[in-house]
Amino acid sequence: MEGLFNAIVQKAQSDLLLFMVLLCVVIVLVAKPLYKQLTDYLTLKEQQKITREGKLLDVIQGNSSIMAELKTLLTNTNENCRTCKIEQLSYFKRFEDKQDASALVLNDIENGIDTIAQNIAGITGKQ
Repeated sequence: MEGLFNAIVQKAQSDLLLFMVLLCVVIVLVAKPLYKQLTDYLTLKEQQKITREGKLLDVIQGNSSIMAELKTLLTNTNENCRTCKIEQLSYFKRFEDKQDASALVLNDIENGIDTIAQNIAGITGKQ
């Protein structure tokens, strides 16, 4: 009886061992494609992340370039505006100077006309 029991236990152990081996083979066969899909997915996500970061860096560099150009433009505009204001001020000053000179000439002409009018009145009054 003991021999039969040992035979049954041995048979059960060999069936269990066979079952474990088959289970390991099935796990490997199922896990390998899943592992490959998972690594492909993770690789794709990493590539997308790198591409996204590259595009972001391009945008940041482009914005930096635009900001530098805008700063240059504003600096040049301020300089041109300053030059323009100085030029306008000089034109206005010349205009004022000419206006003052014209007022003096007109005043002299008016005084001359008054003098002539008085002389004419004096001449006509004496006759």
